[in-house]
Amino acid sequence: MSDIVSDETVLRFRHFIAGAPDHISIVGRDYRYLVVNDAYLTAHGRARAEIVGGTVADLLGEETFSRIKPSLDRAFSGETVNFFDWIDFSAIGRRYMNVVYYPLTGEGGVVSNVVVNSRDLTELKEAQERLKESEEKYRHLFEHLNDAAFLADTATGIILDTNKKGEELLGRTRGEIIGMHQSRIHPAGREDEYRGRFARHVDKGKLADFEGEVERKDKTVVPVHVSAEVLVLGEKRLILGIFRDLTETRRLEAEILKAQKLESVGLLAGGIAHEFNNILTGIYGNISLAKMLLSPTGKPYEAVSRAEAASLRAGNLTKQLLTFSKGGAPVKRAVSIKGLIPEWCSLAASGSEARCACDIREDLRDAAIDEGQIAQALRNIFVNAIESMDGSGVVRVAAWNDDAENHGLPARKGGYVAISIKDEGRGIKEEDLQRIFDPFYTTKEKGSGLGLSAAYSIVKRHEGHLTVRSVHGRGSVFHMYLPAALKAGDEENAWVVSGLSGKRVLVMDDEEMIRDLVKEMLPMLGYAVEVSRDGDEAVLLYSEAKEAGRPFDLVILDLTVPGGTGGREALKRLQEIDPRVRAIVSSGYSNDPIMADYGRYGLKGVMAKPFSMASLKDAVKGALSADN
Repeated sequence: MSDIVSDETVLRFRHFIAGAPDHISIVGRDYRYLVVNDAYLTAHGRARAEIVGGTVADLLGEETFSRIKPSLDRAFSGETVNFFDWIDFSAIGRRYMNVVYYPLTGEGGVVSNVVVNSRDLTELKEAQERLKESEEKYRHLFEHLNDAAFLADTATGIILDTNKKGEELLGRTRGEIIGMHQSRIHPAGREDEYRGRFARHVDKGKLADFEGEVERKDKTVVPVHVSAEVLVLGEKRLILGIFRDLTETRRLEAEILKAQKLESVGLLAGGIAHEFNNILTGIYGNISLAKMLLSPTGKPYEAVSRAEAASLRAGNLTKQLLTFSKGGAPVKRAVSIKGLIPEWCSLAASGSEARCACDIREDLRDAAIDEGQIAQALRNIFVNAIESMDGSGVVRVAAWNDDAENHGLPARKGGYVAISIKDEGRGIKEEDLQRIFDPFYTTKEKGSGLGLSAAYSIVKRHEGHLTVRSVHGRGSVFHMYLPAALKAGDEENAWVVSGLSGKRVLVMDDEEMIRDLVKEMLPMLGYAVEVSRDGDEAVLLYSEAKEAGRPFDLVILDLTVPGGTGGREALKRLQEIDPRVRAIVSSGYSNDPIMADYGRYGLKGVMAKPFSMASLKDAVKGALSADN
């Protein structure tokens, strides 16, 4: 043992440190232990005689000794050294220690020994690691929440932290948000309301759940759902607010409400359209038949022509109502609308002082549309634009190909055909914009409120999108997005005009007036005709004619027969008798998908009521010349 420390000093020091909880020892310049206390012995599981007199390297190992030796040498040079390290102990294993080396100065001021005081901080270290891990998890969760999160001091209301979504919601950086009072993120003029809500929530200390608004840096007001909870972290009470942006939810709710309104109109339309179109078919068809029997130069012909035009307008009104009903499903084909858009706009502007300025891309893709329905939708928008300008001014129309990625539309192969219609009219007030597509809503004295709502319904049924932007007093812009066709087609070119005279046609319709009408029309077109009042009679006539060797070349079936066998059931039975039967269906209204997807059911076409001589002629020719 070093002769610098006397036995008396050793005994006195050993007695002083014996019961201390820290690991305490004295080490001489030769790095040998002079004194160790009980806690140190326990940690190593050794007897005092096994440690005292031995070297630090013998007890702790060469690796640990080489790591701590520079600190010991600094202590021997007179410096008090404090450090933290993991040290292995024989009995208690690896522990995290706070080690302090105190130099002991002997005679002549020379440091002869070092007092080593080691405190076991393992539990504290592990707690810190757990806390750090917890904080990292909290930070990760906080940062990656799908909603905006704000952490505020309950005492002051000052925001202490936010996440990325919080920055996006407010349009501000984190640095701008931290330090703001929580009431300032809400709309100006409502600070007191939100201060009071915050204070009441802090007092109750319970989960808050409510809907409110925040104001972005650009002054945009955003609807939000707020969930807030008081947290206690250490000695601080904080409030965590989770803010969910409800902008898209509000838009979807508006769309659902709009769809419900359209569905209500659809129920009304569906109830009257079938019967009304049957009556209208009798009127319209007989008028077109009468025109064929009259001289085109006399006054009777002019009167009949005026009646025909009036019937056509009545039919168009019914078609507008039908666009809201399930029976208004579009019968789509590939249509080139490059030339049609200017034509439709010019027709809408005829009779007014307005004119159309069209900018149509030469490479505009064909659209997958029901040409008649889209013509109606665009005409309604053109008429609205012209009326908003009091019949004068320029309607600017543009059309281009668009993938619609930035318009909230689903991606689709082929993309969309986009059409914009811009007017120079009085524009739409902000409070009216939300209702502009509602059925029967109008700001015009003589308006029906069906035009724009019908256009909206038509476009939605085409899996497209119709929007409007407007500033009151500065005009409006409508944007229509229609699915582009994957392959162009021209059905009219496939029709065979000659070689059909004498073909036999069977017509089934429950209305006697329509049966009488087609018995007049079809022979004038060169066809032989028989009629039946319902599906059962049609099946019987078809079967008898087939057995007699005089089969029918075409069957026209009324899709809906109240109280009897309609066209759909009759078609199934006819296909059992003759799988190659040629048939088309006719209807003024139906919610049956057969009208929109007739080919899937083995049909050669559809014929909408009311029909004229020309439309009957085209439908029969198309069906008879189609591939079988």
